Parts: sequence; C-alpha cells; structure tokens
Amino acid sequence: MHHISVINKENKNEIFDQALKYIWQHTHCSAIRLNLYHFKLPDGTIKADPEIKQLLKSRRFRWKTVKNDQATGLRSEVLEVANTDDQDQMRKSKA
Repeated sequence: MHHISVINKENKNEIFDQALKYIWQHTHCSAIRLNLYHFKLPDGTIKADPEIKQLLKSRRFRWKTVKNDQATGLRSEVLEVANTDDQDQMRKSKA
C-alpha cells in the first residue's frame, strides 16, 4: 500500500484502522513501515501533521529515522508498527 486518502476527515480513524486490519489479516508481514511526509508552514518551519502523527502514535507506530531528500528538500519520518495482534498470519502455512 502506497497511499491512503480520505475526503471526509472525520472518517480518517476508521479508514486507517480498516487499512491496518486488512494488511495484518491478508499479508504475511511482521511489521509495517511508512513515510510521514513533512510540509512547510507559513513561518518557514517544516514538520509533520500533528493530527496524523498522533493517529499513528495511538496505533503503536514508533519513530525509526528521518529522511531528508537533498534534491527536493522534502523530509519524511519513517515510522513502524509491529504485528502483535494477528500472529496467526505469521505461520509458514499462511504465507
């Protein structure tokens, strides 16, 4: 999965939960990593959306590293969450 978008921001928690549930129940992976891209604020600072960051933290995503693209000036945080709820999918017979 490369991108999740929602039109109605009130649904973002539900949509994100559904995406995570689908990944855990239909794939053979022990962790999910994602890039949370930062954006430039009017005052010139660059940071990630605090609302999205909190959404990820509440779902046990943890910071791994920051990537700075020198060519584009883009910055992203790499966050990861481990598969702790759907261990059944990790059996070789399910792969």
